[in-house]
Amino acid sequence: LGTSPTSAYIESSTGVADRGRTGLTALTVAVLFIAAAFFSPLVGAVAGLSAITAPALIVVGSLMISNIAHINWRELDEAFSAFLIILSMPLTSSIATGIALGFISYPLLKIARGRWRDVPLLLYVLAVLFFLQLAFLPH
Repeated sequence: LGTSPTSAYIESSTGVADRGRTGLTALTVAVLFIAAAFFSPLVGAVAGLSAITAPALIVVGSLMISNIAHINWRELDEAFSAFLIILSMPLTSSIATGIALGFISYPLLKIARGRWRDVPLLLYVLAVLFFLQLAFLPH
């Protein structure tokens, strides 16, 4: 339907954060995504304007800002990746791009610090996939 897999993940994690652990949350999100598909032509007509996405990013950012207290700011590999995500979301007007940059930078910084064993293999795979997406696919 033209949605980003990262956005679908964020919708899912939001439901889990609100204690929606049954299939009803996923079913509700699925029905809303299907309903949103009917508005695709209208959204497509104005989607190129950053003024359309900026308010949503501001609201999402303000909701996410409380989690900054849980970041270990004394560890560069942890702090820089989080900072890069926080900074790149509003500058690129894309939540997915911000998350992708975080997925790429985190394993790279762990490797640079010699702590590559702390990163699960799946995170390396995701970092490569996100890099390929940003480098070769239009966004």
